[in-house]
Amino acid sequence: TWKHKYFLLSKTDKATKFELAYYTDDSKKGKCRYVELDQFVAIKTSVSAGRREHCFAIELRKRTYVLQAGDFQVKNLWVAKLCEVLRQGTIFTPCIVSFIKCCS
Repeated sequence: TWKHKYFLLSKTDKATKFELAYYTDDSKKGKCRYVELDQFVAIKTSVSAGRREHCFAIELRKRTYVLQAGDFQVKNLWVAKLCEVLRQGTIFTPCIVSFIKCCS
């Protein structure tokens, strides 16, 4: 089932770790879930998800998350930011936050 979620990319309390938290709305009251990105394997930009457009996937060792951005620009912003923070030795700049759909 695809649901609308509000995503927030941030550093954890450990300086080199990142997480992707997702909420039901932009108030961020009560975190729905979070994904620790230390098990990161790859980001896939060409993902088939039926008739859904602007999808990408975050592949971790034990699970793959398929996300759908609202448009091509938002998808590219998310992919670029995720690639930036998941490479070693990069400086983290402010988070990108937006509504994107998630297959959960």
